[in-house]
Amino acid sequence: MAIGTSAPELFTSLIGTTVTKNNIGLDTILGSAAFNLTFLIGVTALVTGKAAQLSKWPVTRDSLCYVVSVIAVYIVLSDHRVAWYESLILIILYGMYIVVMYFNSKLSTLVEKLSEDQTPDKLDEEEHTTLAAHKVDGYKSLDKVNGATPSLENNRSIQDTEKSNSTDKGPNKEDDDLLFDEIDSPLELPEKWWQRILWVLCLPIGLVLFITIPDCRKQKWRRFFIVTFITSIVWLSLLSYAMVWTFSVIGYTLHISDDVLSFAILGPATSIPDLVGSIVVARDGYWDMAVSNSIGSNVFELLLCLGGTFFISAFLPPFAKNLTVIMKENSVMIISVQLLLALAITMVAIIFSGWKLTRKVGFALVFCYVSFLTFEILYKIGILGPEGLPICELRY
Repeated sequence: MAIGTSAPELFTSLIGTTVTKNNIGLDTILGSAAFNLTFLIGVTALVTGKAAQLSKWPVTRDSLCYVVSVIAVYIVLSDHRVAWYESLILIILYGMYIVVMYFNSKLSTLVEKLSEDQTPDKLDEEEHTTLAAHKVDGYKSLDKVNGATPSLENNRSIQDTEKSNSTDKGPNKEDDDLLFDEIDSPLELPEKWWQRILWVLCLPIGLVLFITIPDCRKQKWRRFFIVTFITSIVWLSLLSYAMVWTFSVIGYTLHISDDVLSFAILGPATSIPDLVGSIVVARDGYWDMAVSNSIGSNVFELLLCLGGTFFISAFLPPFAKNLTVIMKENSVMIISVQLLLALAITMVAIIFSGWKLTRKVGFALVFCYVSFLTFEILYKIGILGPEGLPICELRY
């Protein structure tokens, strides 16, 4: 989930380094990391409006991996030069993160055995906790009878039970056809006036995507899911290129640094899929997945997006001669400290709330992001920093 929702950051980073040759890709990823860690988790808690009980292991696991990622990125970028082997180290670190996720269930069991928090009374209480499954608006939602949020292990058991029941009953083709028939067409005019305005604005791109991307949700296009995937990736790369190019021109025209635009606007904008995904799964009761998605996305962006981008760029002009990517001056040290500080604030807020994600925690995290963003902008434009950062160069 974290990889899929972070695809825009990957293409933005690649285009910013290889095409525009500025810090747009780097600052977009750093801005997205700050957005995911504070604002995303905070808004998810505010929108859902429920006090959710979080599992300790998933949050702690991803937080530790995130700390390692930030430290590794700072070490690599501290001299503003990224050799090919340094970028390869970042990629290897992400591979190690995948290994940890592969053995997650075994590690979770080991941590629970070593944990001193699991007293016999707590274990007995957890064993007698029952779950009730119900469906809301077509989505599967799991809630504990006593009001707490289900753990990932209980979620898996219920999913397995539902799968076995659905297998026994066999596929219901009539329900599938009914679901596919309810898919909205881009040519259908909405009822509300403000929806019609958005419909008119989005109609050109909506028609193009509707024509060029097979809708594999429909029965007749199901076997073309590979074509849907490939065309979606192609369109994502093209739109990312247009977005980076547009913001470069806007920055040059308005004399605004690329670092400011990418950190304050591009970073949050490319994290919209992460925000939507976290809200959806949180409403379904998968709060651990929502939080892990936000932190896991940061690990993917910092290690694989940056590492993969620098590794490819090192073998392309003008960096191919020395196999080293030269970065412009940036505030990577300050951003790294702030990212670690944001994680510390997030963890402290969650721990002091009893590992619950409440509305108070949500407001605190949103305020943290606003303060963090304000400070970074003031630093980049020279009010708090030594001098304003340069704008994009114009080349004919």
